[in-house]
Amino acid sequence: MVVFFILLLPDTVKAIIQKSKYNKMKFKALVLMALLVLLGFSQQTQAQTSTDPEFQYNRWSAYLGGGWFQYYGDIARANFYPGNSTSSADNGGFSWDLMAGGNYWFNPYFGLNANLTFGKLYTQKQEKYDVTLASTAIFYDVNGVVSLSNLLFPKIYNKPYNAYISFGLGNAHYRSLLTTLDGSYAGSIGYENSQDEAATEAGDKATMKSEATWKVAAGVKYKLTQRIGIGLEASLVQLPTDHFDVRYRTLTEKDQLGYTNLYVQYQFGKNVQHNEWNPMDPTMAELLKRMQKLEDNLDTLKKDLDDVKDDVDTLMADYNKRTKSPDTDGDGVPDYMDLEPNSPKGTIVNFQGISLPFEKDKYQRNPDGSFKFDNNKNPILVEQPKKQADPIALYSVFFPLNSTYLSPVNMEKIALAANLLKKYPDMKFDLIGSACEIATTEYNDGLSKRRVNAVKDVMVKDFGIDANRLFISWVGELKPLTTNKQRLFLNRRVDIFIAK
Repeated sequence: MVVFFILLLPDTVKAIIQKSKYNKMKFKALVLMALLVLLGFSQQTQAQTSTDPEFQYNRWSAYLGGGWFQYYGDIARANFYPGNSTSSADNGGFSWDLMAGGNYWFNPYFGLNANLTFGKLYTQKQEKYDVTLASTAIFYDVNGVVSLSNLLFPKIYNKPYNAYISFGLGNAHYRSLLTTLDGSYAGSIGYENSQDEAATEAGDKATMKSEATWKVAAGVKYKLTQRIGIGLEASLVQLPTDHFDVRYRTLTEKDQLGYTNLYVQYQFGKNVQHNEWNPMDPTMAELLKRMQKLEDNLDTLKKDLDDVKDDVDTLMADYNKRTKSPDTDGDGVPDYMDLEPNSPKGTIVNFQGISLPFEKDKYQRNPDGSFKFDNNKNPILVEQPKKQADPIALYSVFFPLNSTYLSPVNMEKIALAANLLKKYPDMKFDLIGSACEIATTEYNDGLSKRRVNAVKDVMVKDFGIDANRLFISWVGELKPLTTNKQRLFLNRRVDIFIAK
């Protein structure tokens, strides 16, 4: 239907113009005024676009095409695309034209077009006309272009199609030769011997006849890629005189020319989208971008809040477990984590409730490892203390994988060790750093060194312990507590020993 409409357009527009009450000069004035209004409105709309390079759109395009040349005058008539589109060799040839031009779009609705068309026209031999016409014509014009698709459907963005109309002013150069049906000369324009009388043969080609014109056109385009599109356009050019067909008849219509062309268009510019295909309004696009950024920030914030809530829940669960769990032996270690829940009162223990080396052999023990008490519930001392071959860690501070981070639980252990040093001024500690077997030996050696220094710094800076009472060393992965792959976390630690 669209193609059919475009094919009929020149005849339809011609009929409307013929019935118009305005003469030629009035019509040209209206066209010129419309172009000026269009240019002013376009520039105003352009000024409202965004200055952000991300929302700048291409404006220029060029095209090349060709098609059918039509003529409306005193030599030929047709109700549906005139019969000059086919002919035999003896009446000239096939009517055709080539066109090239460029567009500049101020915004998705309005633009300017510059066009150049060259064509050859031949009329058929018909009995009702006594002559045939052969013409060469060149047109160039400047037109205002209106995108109907973008005006009617402004909220459909980046459309692959565009239906448009254009109107403007230009100039025509042509040379015409009129012959009778038997092939004899009947008149010419643009030849040296051109005369009104049909008796003189045409001579050599001379300067073409030149006349101002106005033009209306309609077309459709389809975007194949972001750069390339194809189009179909039908145009009607109005000449101000009756010279084109070399017939000067009183009260006859002015000569009119039409052409329907297929063309390929290429769009220029460094940006991705083009104004012609109605990209999203820059203000709206920028607003949507900011809204998306806010949504992303909200999602990130929500995730952070969920992580904080999980940490708080974990800490509160640990706190409730600690505060509500009983400490039967009163050594400061709750029963649920006390490995010696019956330690004698006053016994110095580590974070697991195990008595320290200098306390461990001070009291007698049962076969199950528990302390022995007399009838008065006092612990029974051993007669002679026993020596420990290897010292037992007073505290062990554990770390995450490849980390020197000290968790709140580990800070509690360091605080207990610091309080012990403050209670016994002559006591000193050995701090030994370790790492698990993951990574290279050299890396683990450095990691264990950083861990033991982290514990030492906390005791010195946060709890005011004299650095001379702390002896540090590190062993990397050389002294693991376990080789069980599921419990390698036990090897990521700093052990706190009482120095001998």
